[in-house]
Amino acid sequence: MNALPRPTFKTDADAAAECEIAAAAEGWSKARYLKIGEDHPDRQKPRIDGLFFRERAVVAFAELKDIAAVSFGETRFYIVSERKVRCGRALADIVRVPVFLFARFACGTIGCLNLGDSYVLIPKWGRRDRNSPGDIEAGAGFDWSRFKIVRGVT
Repeated sequence: MNALPRPTFKTDADAAAECEIAAAAEGWSKARYLKIGEDHPDRQKPRIDGLFFRERAVVAFAELKDIAAVSFGETRFYIVSERKVRCGRALADIVRVPVFLFARFACGTIGCLNLGDSYVLIPKWGRRDRNSPGDIEAGAGFDWSRFKIVRGVT
């Protein structure tokens, strides 16, 4: 068996957060969400969390993120793995539907970002709290104005 690029760190709490984000995105987009792939510790991680469909047609693919450490707009850019962005763009090129990232931030705001939008390359970005070398990679810095607000804090 080939070595995995990095361990899977997903917890039950992460899975519950994804369900909450997906439910908010369903209401906002008027489309149904379907999770694809699973985060098995002994397999390659899926690159995309799920898809949205209406009337039996796929209208978008999506990555769902729970960002507990940062409130919406708190930093200069919203940064995500550039590899994830490139994979999302490649998928969009093939299937001709957009790929979105839905993120819930520490403040409770949920935003939607089109991975096809322009970004700034952030070299050697990543999280260091898990002590995993696979977490340090190039990042894609998106301007906060690129987000559409799915659910704001009241």
